[in-house]
Amino acid sequence: MVCLFSISGSPSAPRLVGSPQSSCLTVSWDPPKTDGGLPVSNYLLEISVSKESGFSDVYSGPQTQCVIRNLNPGTQYWCRVSASSAGGVGPFSSASKIATRPVVPGSPENLTLKKAKAEALLLGWEAPTSTGGSPIMIYILQMKSNADFLDVYSGLNSSFLVARLRPGTSYAFRVKAENAVGSGAWSDELVAETSPS
Repeated sequence: MVCLFSISGSPSAPRLVGSPQSSCLTVSWDPPKTDGGLPVSNYLLEISVSKESGFSDVYSGPQTQCVIRNLNPGTQYWCRVSASSAGGVGPFSSASKIATRPVVPGSPENLTLKKAKAEALLLGWEAPTSTGGSPIMIYILQMKSNADFLDVYSGLNSSFLVARLRPGTSYAFRVKAENAVGSGAWSDELVAETSPS
């Protein structure tokens, strides 16, 4: 009697377990419906930001669930898994799309004085290094001349002319970014002085 074995079929497409996190995802899958006559000994899970190419191995082992770590917030990943046995490596499952949770953006960078006049200061800044995985919706610029910071600008521009100031006077400024999740941290403060009259 001759026993013929073949490679196993593909597992089910990976699916999210629980809620997505900002930098990790827990996924699981079902074993192949056909194992080719030999038990599955290993699974290989791969992810990519593109469905067509660039897949990377993130798990290899006997379990049908794993935690994928070190991911970017607010990013969609394509996940696929294959099963192997003593008969060889089976085909990959269909790829499923799973996204991490976005977070608040980072702080705007390089808040600088671009031009000083007697009664106005032109300020500029750069977008945060990280948007948190969600587009920047608004910048809020604040100014302090005495005790408290007060809003002087809100919008999507990365520069603003603060007018109606006193000549030869120092003012402190800070700016933050907001996305759909919420407000990021304030930038470093900038102290700028208007020109003498």
